[in-house]
Amino acid sequence: QLQRKYDSAVVFVLAMLRKLNSRGLLGFISSITWQTGENYAKFREYLFTQSGVVQLINMPFDVFPDAYVDTGIYILTTELRSNYSIFCFPKKEKNPDLERIDFAEIPISAVVPPDYKIVLDAQTQSLYTRLANNPQFTTLGSFTLSTQGLAGNRFECFDQESNKNSYPFLEKGQAYRYFLQIEQVKYTSLTDKQSLVPFYGSNPKLLIRRVISRQDRLLVAYTRERMIFKKDINPFVLNDNQWNPYYVLGILNSRFISSLYVKTSSIATKDDFRQTTLAELRRLPIRAIDFTNPADVARHDRMVALVERMLTLHQQRASAQTETDQQLFQRQIDATDKQIDALVYELYALTGDEIKIVENA
Repeated sequence: QLQRKYDSAVVFVLAMLRKLNSRGLLGFISSITWQTGENYAKFREYLFTQSGVVQLINMPFDVFPDAYVDTGIYILTTELRSNYSIFCFPKKEKNPDLERIDFAEIPISAVVPPDYKIVLDAQTQSLYTRLANNPQFTTLGSFTLSTQGLAGNRFECFDQESNKNSYPFLEKGQAYRYFLQIEQVKYTSLTDKQSLVPFYGSNPKLLIRRVISRQDRLLVAYTRERMIFKKDINPFVLNDNQWNPYYVLGILNSRFISSLYVKTSSIATKDDFRQTTLAELRRLPIRAIDFTNPADVARHDRMVALVERMLTLHQQRASAQTETDQQLFQRQIDATDKQIDALVYELYALTGDEIKIVENA
C-alpha cells in the first residue's frame, strides 16, 4: 500500500524483492528520504515485517552532483532478520571509502510501529525511547495546535485592510531563533477560511521554521502577532494555559532538542532541502513541570527568566548603533544560550556521556 507521496524507487524495490529467492540479496542506490519520512511508513513496515534489511550506508553530500539528492546504498533480503547494519558518512566527507566502514548493529526491536523509522543513531534513539516512556515527558503536539504556513498565492492580497476578517500577511520577513522579523506586510481576508483563524490570531504562538540551519539547529521564534505566515513558517499555537510559551521556547531552541531531531530524521540533513516535518516536530519530547515540586518550579522559573533575557538581548542587538555594541550583545546572547543548554540537560537528566554526544555533534 503506497501513501500519498513517495519516491518511484519504492515501486522498483518492491518489484525486485518479489523476484528474489530465499538466499537472494537486493542492492540498490536511492535517496535517503524513505528511511524516516512520514509517507514511507507502510514501505518500512513491509521491509521489517515481510522481508529483511541487511545493510544501510548513507552517503555524504554531492556523491551524484548532477542528481543533487542525498543518497544511500541499501542491501535487502526476503528473509526476516534480527538486526541490520548501518553507517552514516559525515555529510561533508569528500572521499568516502566504502572498504573501511565501521558499521553499527541495530536490533530490529528498536524499529517500532506505527512508523517503523530507521534508527540512524543507536545512542540517540535509545535516549529518545527513554524520554518517550518517561511519564515526566509529553509531546509538543499534546498541548499545541499546528499547521504548515500558507503560500502567498493562495490569497488575494491588498495594501489595506478590507473587512473585519482581514489579517496581515507576512510578505517579507522571517522567523529566527527567538524572534520574528517583520519587514513588509499586506492584508488578506479569512472570511471563507474560518478553519485557519485559530492559527493566526493574537494568541501565543511558537513559529518553527520549515528549514533547519546549516548549524543543524531548529529555528523557533515566539509571537502574539495577529498575522498569517508564509509557507516556510509553521505556527504552533499553545492551547493549554499550564504551559508557559517562554519555557517551551527555550527548550525548543536548545542544542539538545536540535541534536535529538537531526539524529533521528534523515530528512533533516538532506543537502537539497534540510527541513522539518510537522509530524516529527509534534513528537518532540517536552519535559513537563510538576508544580507541586519546588525544585521543578525553580527550574521552570529560571528557564522563563533566561528566555525573557534572551528576547531582550535580541531586541538590543537589533537596535544597536555600532558594531561594537552588536558584538557585546551577541556575546551576552551566546552566554545565555549556554545557560539555557545547561538547564535543558538538567531538565532532561542527561548523563555526562550524553551531554558530550550533544556538544560534539
